[in-house]
Amino acid sequence: MMKKLPCLSRSKRLMRLSAMSLFGTLTLFGCRPDSEETVTPTMSANVNDWIVPVNFNFNTTAEVQISIAAFDSENNPVRMPYVQVFDKDPKDGGTQLFLGGTDEYGKLEIVKSLPVALTSVVIVSNYVGVLNQVTVPVINNKVEYIFTPVASTGASLRTASSQALKGVSIQNQTAATGWNEQGVPNVLASANQWTKNAEEAVGDASFLQSLNAILPERKSLPAYHPEYLASGSQSNIAVSSAADVWVTFVAEGTNYTNTLGFYTYDLSSPPQSVNDINPENRHYIFPNMSAVGSGGGLVSGSSVYLGNFPANTGIGLFLAVNGWNSNTKSINTTSSYTIYSDPKFNPEANENQKQHCVLIKDQARETLIIGFEDMRRDNGGCDNDFNDALIIVSSNPVDAVLAGGIPSLPGPEADVDGDGVPNTLDAYPNDFERAYNNYASGSLAFEDQWPRKGDFDMNDFVVNYNYTIVTNAQNKTKDIKGTFEIAALGTIYHNGFGYELPLTPDDVQSVTGSKLNHNYVTRAGNGVEAGQEKATIIVFDDAFDLVSTPSFLNTDPKRPKYNTVSLPVDVTLTKPMDLPLNAPFNPFIMVGQQRGREVHLSGMAPTSKANTDLFGTADDATNLANGVYYKTKDNLPYGINVPEKFQYPSEWVSVAEAYLKLSEWVQSGGRDFADWYSSSKASSYRNQNKIYNK
Repeated sequence: MMKKLPCLSRSKRLMRLSAMSLFGTLTLFGCRPDSEETVTPTMSANVNDWIVPVNFNFNTTAEVQISIAAFDSENNPVRMPYVQVFDKDPKDGGTQLFLGGTDEYGKLEIVKSLPVALTSVVIVSNYVGVLNQVTVPVINNKVEYIFTPVASTGASLRTASSQALKGVSIQNQTAATGWNEQGVPNVLASANQWTKNAEEAVGDASFLQSLNAILPERKSLPAYHPEYLASGSQSNIAVSSAADVWVTFVAEGTNYTNTLGFYTYDLSSPPQSVNDINPENRHYIFPNMSAVGSGGGLVSGSSVYLGNFPANTGIGLFLAVNGWNSNTKSINTTSSYTIYSDPKFNPEANENQKQHCVLIKDQARETLIIGFEDMRRDNGGCDNDFNDALIIVSSNPVDAVLAGGIPSLPGPEADVDGDGVPNTLDAYPNDFERAYNNYASGSLAFEDQWPRKGDFDMNDFVVNYNYTIVTNAQNKTKDIKGTFEIAALGTIYHNGFGYELPLTPDDVQSVTGSKLNHNYVTRAGNGVEAGQEKATIIVFDDAFDLVSTPSFLNTDPKRPKYNTVSLPVDVTLTKPMDLPLNAPFNPFIMVGQQRGREVHLSGMAPTSKANTDLFGTADDATNLANGVYYKTKDNLPYGINVPEKFQYPSEWVSVAEAYLKLSEWVQSGGRDFADWYSSSKASSYRNQNKIYNK
């Protein structure tokens, strides 16, 4: 379950966000600026006064190596099929940066362009048995993290005592005698032959795979496995013969600091209401049902001995939501609400929503798996995944708690195309070459006076891009689906637009959707531009063919505002390929229908069709031999990429006048105000009177 309600435990949220990479240090570094040169900024809005570092390329994004791994407690690889990377906590509106999965070796490695301003990312595992969410720093353009079951310290927490909790009631259990400051019971059961299967299961890749097949993160159990919630299904533990009973912590998938407890009753006369449960017969199991790194101190495999129970004993479970107070290190007797394994005790009015606990028999390991949904099911934000608190129940004799109508643990979830991504998580369940959709969006803004400097209003050609990059189960790219919206044309030139991929032309199977009406671009049979060394996609050869005005589209506030036009262009590769997810790749415009008059972003090389005779003329300082591309002699760019929708300046207004922090960003070599374009800071970062906002 992802983040749920605004009233979450602050301490748990902070502890979850503090979990860091096993590779790195705790010092946060953002994406490295593309210049190390130090200059003294002039703070002027006049770009002619700026002192721009020679190596600065105006990059708002940087290539980041993302390396994620997952292993069980025996160092066997764990295949997590739905790993998400966000720019911040998704509860707080974080944007998904990447979606993929670990492979058969437990590895996920990709290169992705991320905003330079980003200092950390949030990784969501969506996998029961490991931490669901961690915040990891971006260090030297790398993000690295290893997911493992939270079981590394389990042995050190154990005691040799066999004391049962059956006789320890709420009234006489105290912080001094009952639990430590993290809410972990002071008396944990020592390992024995009856808990062995449970304690080994929590760190086993095959068990975790089966558990995730039935109780996957953020997937509704009523929708995907309604059989486990069938009317009349058993929800309390029934002890059929005299037995010792243990409970083992598996995992939790919530931001609540819940308290888990139990009560007992005679199966022949079960309680009919909460009031029928004697307070003296309520006992705590885990005062704080929270894992290490997630607001608590439990590790997968922590076991508690409940006691020896006579035949025909019923054991009911209850979960006090936010029952643990991390400030007072005690149980909060006025918790948000309490849910019970017995549906009739729960607060929902709708009978179909009262069940909060599911029991599943693991016949192979002779144990019982129990999962809770801790959010009120009549709340629209409830995800109904029933994995917010997961435990295993073991007994001696082993069959004492396994009798009755309890559904069994199934095998692996259906995977029709056999790519290792279950159908429910696969965007293309019948296609082995495709599994995930990844997205990238932003804006490109160009000056089209090249090789002259121009007025630096960056509105001669503005196109908003939205890419859907389709990857397979190994995170290799199969399709690049781009949609390009012409936002502004502050020019009279009839410019074309395209982008270059770091692939050969033969790597492309097809290109569809391009709009080429003129005769200065030639396409090969597969749709790429003919005669290029690298795969080059020409999106359109004249922007004005797509709009309803012959010049100056949406830049002059005195002129009418025109509707923008979007053009989808799809690229399919011959096979899934390792391709850095660096949209918008190497974009460029072709000025005035002159094929060789290409204008790229600073630092981006021209295609093999560029007219090299223009380099170094007028204001241009391109030097192919030294790897200097598309800069003026003052080190200014002819184009910029903004990783959000760019609010461009009005006609004849320099972008430096509209964006108040741009000067400091540029002259600091990218160290200061890397988010100079940010919409969330528009009130202090922009002069709104200089922005085209008609």
